Amino acid sequence: MSKTYHYNPIFQSICTFLIAGLFIIPVSANVFQEQQQNGYQGAGTGLTIYVDDDNVDGPWDGTLDHPYQYIQDGIDQAIDGDTVYVFGGFYRENVVVSKSIELIGEEKYPYLTGYGFGTVIKIIAEHVILTGFTISHCGSNSNNAGIMIHTSNNIITNNDIQYNDYY
Repeated sequence: MSKTYHYNPIFQSICTFLIAGLFIIPVSANVFQEQQQNGYQGAGTGLTIYVDDDNVDGPWDGTLDHPYQYIQDGIDQAIDGDTVYVFGGFYRENVVVSKSIELIGEEKYPYLTGYGFGTVIKIIAEHVILTGFTISHCGSNSNNAGIMIHTSNNIITNNDIQYNDYY
């Protein structure tokens, strides 16, 4: 008696993927583990971008020698995982944090004011760390705040929040 075998392309494709997966998954796990041990942080570079209001003449590239003059410029150049380090000084701007970064103020407390206009710091990304600032003078509209947070999993510590009309 002879047996007849039928060709099933779906079954053959599934078997091929399963066999390939047995080789790919362990290799991927080893690469990921090596990256973690070497300090790789995913999409972020872990770079520090510097901001100093005293650098009025430029050039501005975010390095320690040529810091940005405005906080928002530092944030705009950062990617997830970076740190934006702000030297003490007086910053008149409204800032939007749209990336998962650390926004760190120097021990002298950078003074960040909205100068009576809008929300001073608006956080719209998760996993933001905000520390070391004096934040004051948001706008007088009831929708304005010294710090407005639209997301979760953020850390807001060691800030002096003052003279904000509503929030």
